[in-house]
Amino acid sequence: MSENFAEMFEESLKSGQSMMPGSLVMARVLEVKPDVVIVDAGLKSEGVIPVAEFHDENGEMSVAAGDEIEVALETVEDGFGETKFSKEKAERIQAMLEELYPETPVPLDHETPFQLLIAVLMSAQTTDLKVNEVTPELFRQG
Repeated sequence: MSENFAEMFEESLKSGQSMMPGSLVMARVLEVKPDVVIVDAGLKSEGVIPVAEFHDENGEMSVAAGDEIEVALETVEDGFGETKFSKEKAERIQAMLEELYPETPVPLDHETPFQLLIAVLMSAQTTDLKVNEVTPELFRQG
């Protein structure tokens, strides 16, 4: 049993998604039922979201099986074995982030996406200030 758990844990790490409540994660809609939408976010169990969160302003269903959606993780395996997500909470979190950070500053000097990638890799080993000191010469050399 410990090998199965270890394998499942390793698989969950590969998805790159956080399992902390409040995290925004991508999920695939598996099924739309009369009361809930069943989603798969790559966790141990499938999740449920109240169907009311998917009605648009006209009362029409705005999601279908196979759609990829961003949701907020509310609980992982509550006392009833369900993992709960919220589409509305994800939208509120996203709106707050966009309001607080309309333009995310990038403190690393770069002219191309490739240069930014190199600068980010370098900044993991030192400070952004030091990276900005050495990258002009590095990028000039090509």
